[in-house]
Amino acid sequence: NILLGERHSLLADFGIARAVTELAGDRLSDSGLVVGTPEYMSPEQGAAHGRVDERSDIYSLGCVLYEMLAGEPPFTGPTAQAVIARHMHESPRSLRVVRSTVSEHVEEAIQVALAKVPADRFSTVAEFVSALREEGQGPTPSRRNRLRSKRLQRAGLVGGVALLASLGVWRSSLPNSPSSQTDRQPPGSPLPSSIAVLYLEDRSERGKVDHLAAWLTEDLIDQLAAVKSLRVISPNGVRPYRGRDVPLDSLAKIFNVGTIVTGTLSQSRNRLRAAIRLTDAANSVQIFSGTFERPLDNVLDLGDTLADELARQLRKRLGEAIQLKERRAGTSSSAAWNLVRQAEQNREEAQALPLRDSATSDALYRRADSLLSAAETLDRSWTEPSVLRGWLAYDQSDRAANPAVRTWINTGVRHAEQALKKEPSSPEALELRGSLRYRGWALTSLAGARDTSNQLLKAESDLGAAAALPYRHQARALSTLSAVQQLLGKLSEANLAARRAYEADAYLSDASAIVFRLFHTSLDLKRFPEAARWCDEGRRIYPGEWLFLICQLSLMAWSPPVAPNVGKAWSIRAQLDTVATPDIRAWLRPQMTMMVAGVLARASLVDSAERVIDRANTAAPADTQMLYYEAQVRVLLGQLDKAAGLLHDLIQRNPNFVGTFRSDPTFRSLWKDPRLKVHASEAPSAPPPSAASPE
Repeated sequence: NILLGERHSLLADFGIARAVTELAGDRLSDSGLVVGTPEYMSPEQGAAHGRVDERSDIYSLGCVLYEMLAGEPPFTGPTAQAVIARHMHESPRSLRVVRSTVSEHVEEAIQVALAKVPADRFSTVAEFVSALREEGQGPTPSRRNRLRSKRLQRAGLVGGVALLASLGVWRSSLPNSPSSQTDRQPPGSPLPSSIAVLYLEDRSERGKVDHLAAWLTEDLIDQLAAVKSLRVISPNGVRPYRGRDVPLDSLAKIFNVGTIVTGTLSQSRNRLRAAIRLTDAANSVQIFSGTFERPLDNVLDLGDTLADELARQLRKRLGEAIQLKERRAGTSSSAAWNLVRQAEQNREEAQALPLRDSATSDALYRRADSLLSAAETLDRSWTEPSVLRGWLAYDQSDRAANPAVRTWINTGVRHAEQALKKEPSSPEALELRGSLRYRGWALTSLAGARDTSNQLLKAESDLGAAAALPYRHQARALSTLSAVQQLLGKLSEANLAARRAYEADAYLSDASAIVFRLFHTSLDLKRFPEAARWCDEGRRIYPGEWLFLICQLSLMAWSPPVAPNVGKAWSIRAQLDTVATPDIRAWLRPQMTMMVAGVLARASLVDSAERVIDRANTAAPADTQMLYYEAQVRVLLGQLDKAAGLLHDLIQRNPNFVGTFRSDPTFRSLWKDPRLKVHASEAPSAPPPSAASPE
């Protein structure tokens, strides 16, 4: 961690990698503990095996210097695992290609610091500093080799082996080693250790085992994802392709994986038969196929058998030991387990129905709840039936009309607390209760009433406790936690939670909202280059999302590094008609018009900005959020008195906006205004959701 002051910088924890390793001792490799930020993590630290020393810190410092010159770290990716894999197997782009003004000797020094093998790096920081200062020596194509040669002479035989290893000579000659598989991959091709497990096809009559096929697939994914050396696509990533006839080579490109697992599940009388296939994604060659049978009432054992066999085959393919974590089903009752799986299937069917088909969805929800109630009776110590009953109530609160919404929320909280009585630290139950409290707060906030019960703070507490524990839906809990923290004005915490959620599972159903939250919190924290990168990422991945029209306008209106371009601003606003539904357009168009007024204000076109402000307000006279956006524009115009008056009017109408007012640096100069001083001194509350917070 590097703390930046006005005139100097301070290293806050240089040497943490070595300290943690020495503290953990031999347990580090056994537990798979990895400590650090993936973007700055050395290959040996990311691999979580062996010992690390100061050369790991030199690698991390090289990453920092690279980012200072290039504007981004040497390696990024959608997940932590992807970033770590790139550190281990790829070379960073040339700094001189990214930024032509970088001196050749600086480029070479940083590349040496970023060597994959520790023995190839500088031995000390002083040597690194010396290399960075080595100027005026003309073209030096062999300087890096001279540096390596000096270190090789000092390191002796061990260094020589390491140097050969870094060139791929020694390791690729060893049979059955991991590198014998990966080092021969063409540049940019996915590694065999990157895997997509596609949903098993139900081959039974009338889809009798569809719910079991779904569970077996997700169980396989969960177990394989626990292996630190594998990169496994999450269920959220493969679910959209369930039941679709998509060629394997196309899926390999979509997921960027080297191995694909497919299979079928069928039922013959009282027996289940699973067939699985392992395919090399690069050439569509089948590596392994096998069929496994178990009695219908022993489906848990079938799941373990499939996982064990996949691990064995992957171990042969990758040349490494793959051990799966101990499977914990949570119940010993196959009957209760089967009822829960059937209830999950009913819930999925209900969720897929349109709102207008409420009669069918209500019947499905009632049947699911009945199945779960029976499962609770069969195993009174198992928490999953109670948690799932709570999520059924959550779903129905989303479909119900007032005042039934509050009833459903209270019902869901009761189920969550019933599960917490059985298992006080259950992350699933904590996430459920936190999510319901968040929704309950929204009801209070949108009605304009102050949240006297601190529901949002309680939601943050529950979600934070859930997200701190490793479990299947940890990424989802982090995403919701991030939304809550943003509403509380805790922007740094919200940004960190969103980043952790995106790294844990880039395929979450609300991934676009996570990326937008990363953009928005970065902008509010005045991390303008970071905000621009997240906006670009969102536009690239989600070109049809209106959120990333908002981010472009926001950058142009509020980010100093982005020049105001009035013509482009109007063009972005016009694109809303092509990407949003009519109801979204009606709500969002006035807000985007007000953002264009902000661009005009930054361009010093005061009269035009005033006319556009009037136009935006005329289009949405009853929208209190427009007062907030107009206040931002008034600050840009230097009209601080008008801005303070607008905020005073806004808080009078809805006191829950105090949290946003307190956390928005745009209004820092207004905190002492007599009309706002009393509000500025209050403890941060929370604003209602808006275009800047899509939840």
